[in-house]
Amino acid sequence: MRIALIGEGGTGKSTLAYSFSNYVVKKGLSCSIANLDVFCRHIKYAPSFDCRKAAKRRGIKPCDADKALEETYRQLLQDEALSQAQKASAVNIMDCRGGAGFFLLTSAGDFLRKRSDAAFLVCDATRGEGDYATETALAGVMQTHLKLPVITVLNKWDCVNNAPRQQTLFNEARPAAPVAGAIAASAVEGLGFREMFCAMLANKNRAEEQAVQARL
Repeated sequence: MRIALIGEGGTGKSTLAYSFSNYVVKKGLSCSIANLDVFCRHIKYAPSFDCRKAAKRRGIKPCDADKALEETYRQLLQDEALSQAQKASAVNIMDCRGGAGFFLLTSAGDFLRKRSDAAFLVCDATRGEGDYATETALAGVMQTHLKLPVITVLNKWDCVNNAPRQQTLFNEARPAAPVAGAIAASAVEGLGFREMFCAMLANKNRAEEQAVQARL
């Protein structure tokens, strides 16, 4: 299962990828992380694939961010090392740089469509509190345009003032979804991981069913 975590810089994608991968492993699945953020400086995990090495060889600089990112994703489409890294574990999480607009308006969308089975659009819940419906709508546009399951994840939900929580049968606090179709999460507290895991498995089962039907 190939999962893309996409979003702008500073949304907490890398920390979320690291924490969620540990959750996936605890659920009994092998999991690896591929770093596809060419401009990131520090990551907490040991990547199974790191695009920064190739970027360094090509002399990519942040001043041409969007152009450099688009070219990076174009080359990654044909990268055999990434293919091998994705096959090495049951779940491969791709830590991707770029927001919804970037993947919708550039050829980088082709990378997501061909290299991932589902995507989480990671947003910083502390930015523009209350306007979460816009992010969910963008995920819907991406899903239609790329023909790929895309779910909005509102990261850093634990930092939002008066963030609503649900109480489960066992008195376990879970984040209440601020808008339909979005998952409120926290990479630090592990909030929303259960919902992300269930969404991942649901998409995996759907993809397997479609593959069977295509062979009939």
